[in-house]
Amino acid sequence: MGLARSHQSHWSYPSHLLPLALCLALASPIAAVETNGLPSLFTWSGSLPRFTATYAPRPLAWEALATPTGVRAVFPHPARSETIYALTAAGGLMRSDDDAATWRHLPLAGLDAAAAITSLAFRPGEPETFCLGTRAHGVWISRDGGNRAQQIGSKAAGMASDAVASLVYAPGDPFLRTLLVAHGKDAPGISRGDTGEGTWTVVARDHVVYRIIPGDPETHDLYLFAAETAAPDTVGVYYTAVLEVFWQRLISDTLPTDAVWLDARRAMCVTTLDKGITRAAGNSGTVESLGGEDLEWFSAATTWGAHADQELLCLYQPSKRGLLTTTNDLTTALELSRGLYHGTFVSEGSHIRPNAGGTRFYGAINGALWVGRVDGPLRVDTIAVTPAAVTIAASALDESRWRSYDEDVHDFVIARRAAPLSAELAGTLRELNGAIPNGAVTLQARVTSPAGTGTVVTADLSRFGLSADAPLAPASNGLYRAAFDVTREGIARHKNEWRPAWPGPIPITVTARVPDALPAGGVGLFSLYVRPETFTFWSEGKGLMQRAASGLVTFDCVRDPRRAASGQFFLRLDAGPGPWQISLGHSRMHQNIGNFYAMTFQIRSIGPADEDLQVHLADNPTYSYPTITPGVSLVAGGHVAGGAIVPDAWRQVTVPVADLLRGAEGFLPEFFGWVVFSGDSATRRTYLVDDIRFIVLRKELDQEVRNAR
Repeated sequence: MGLARSHQSHWSYPSHLLPLALCLALASPIAAVETNGLPSLFTWSGSLPRFTATYAPRPLAWEALATPTGVRAVFPHPARSETIYALTAAGGLMRSDDDAATWRHLPLAGLDAAAAITSLAFRPGEPETFCLGTRAHGVWISRDGGNRAQQIGSKAAGMASDAVASLVYAPGDPFLRTLLVAHGKDAPGISRGDTGEGTWTVVARDHVVYRIIPGDPETHDLYLFAAETAAPDTVGVYYTAVLEVFWQRLISDTLPTDAVWLDARRAMCVTTLDKGITRAAGNSGTVESLGGEDLEWFSAATTWGAHADQELLCLYQPSKRGLLTTTNDLTTALELSRGLYHGTFVSEGSHIRPNAGGTRFYGAINGALWVGRVDGPLRVDTIAVTPAAVTIAASALDESRWRSYDEDVHDFVIARRAAPLSAELAGTLRELNGAIPNGAVTLQARVTSPAGTGTVVTADLSRFGLSADAPLAPASNGLYRAAFDVTREGIARHKNEWRPAWPGPIPITVTARVPDALPAGGVGLFSLYVRPETFTFWSEGKGLMQRAASGLVTFDCVRDPRRAASGQFFLRLDAGPGPWQISLGHSRMHQNIGNFYAMTFQIRSIGPADEDLQVHLADNPTYSYPTITPGVSLVAGGHVAGGAIVPDAWRQVTVPVADLLRGAEGFLPEFFGWVVFSGDSATRRTYLVDDIRFIVLRKELDQEVRNAR
């Protein structure tokens, strides 16, 4: 059943005034209406529904699987609820794509035969890409779901060690390429690498790090199981917003086993063998015990309950309690352990993990793989979303580009020559609409219900600008399906939205209802990410602040269309005599430029120019003083087109970001905020600067050069 909603333009003109090609480009389906007739599941809170209905309990029925055997760890895919990976005692990796019904060994062709896998990290936004840590053979990546593997990290390439204790994709990297690797006792520090380039650096060498856990997805902070290098066995739980700057010890001298971020509490839950369960918030420094000090806790995880507004904390205590779930910090808890083995003799490292969405639970316990399935007469068994993840271009959300397009359409209606403008408008529209991938998203749920009860299955698609009670059409064998389009308006974040923001997973609540019974629910995931694009740091009178000027230097934003490189405005710098430096930027800007190709801008002088004019970058971290990169000479470095800054023409400057970051110890590219100019002039000099941009890919710059010719 189609649930697509069309792009809603800001304008409306009679169709006979537009060319046929443009009219066809604007045509698209209409949204389906809501399903009515059953009690409401929610009330409205701001622009989104908040689930307030009482849902049926979701007990679990556990069983041990005959295959695979010798399971050391289980890794449910974070975006695909039906996909699970299992690491076996022999060091191999197995995969299931049907909720653990069948399994296959992954060939991982290219992986060293002697490599013993220790950990996995799934790349956000690319469901078939994951990295593997090994016991003594560095880091490998598979980009095809496990068929082939390629080594991307080793001690020889710059890592601290070939032994990997823990690895995660770094939060805050818009390119989703940066990997953080801990090495345990084999080497102090954290290895940070680019999975695209295979380049590595080592930070935090004053700590031995055993585990890295991402914290708040909005602030990109980290929690770590670590110890000071002088006492590697005295392990604590640390917090940091910036790896290179400041670590705060939250819990001292403990035996941590697991940790998971609690989005509803904005804190980390830590399980230990000796201090029970602790909730810690690094940004405030608060640490609170949740109890259980008399028991050894093995693992922690979070997932959704029956709907997207219910966050479940899942805790595994093998000797007495089994699996506990709670929504209120253990004030009350449910034991979901029917059929699950628990007793005194449970091997170290045993753990339980929910699948994406929480419709299945998997336990790696004493070498066996256990599966916990939701039970009950009415239940949502599985939910699959295809595709599981989509990456869109940032331009798709740029309201200014859409306003500019609307203005062009207005001009088109009154233009004397329509043909050339028609082709240009159609191309612009294709570019803007193409920023979001075409094709419907398919939602499929398997529902078990009593025979002859008239089951109604709906989904909350309000996060996509659609109905909060959208119907799923019955197919066969208990399957229900719907399809919808991802549109710019649908995914736009509303002013009063209170649910967690994307990028990242967007939970979709699926509800099954029958007369005279509590509804049953489950959550499916659709992940949405933004592809980094070239951005303009300054152009056309955009606000700019001055910070940390030294020497004789002033700047001004000048409006003079006759002299501007493009548009109407440019920057004027008056500097010297003597050494000078000025930082220009935005006090609240945090832009990650770590994997960008180059910085470009236009420059000219009034009168003679110094050949030692330099450009630097400065970061803008929250918890420390800014760091300025070493200066790059524009003329001597060969970065000015034509080889010189001249008074009678604008010249383009292109400086690779790699050159700007070379030797920049302590600089944080993920917190870039300021462009710095400096020089040492014998007399007063004047420079005009325009159109400062940061380019993602070299081919973009090459294309601009070709177009200019």
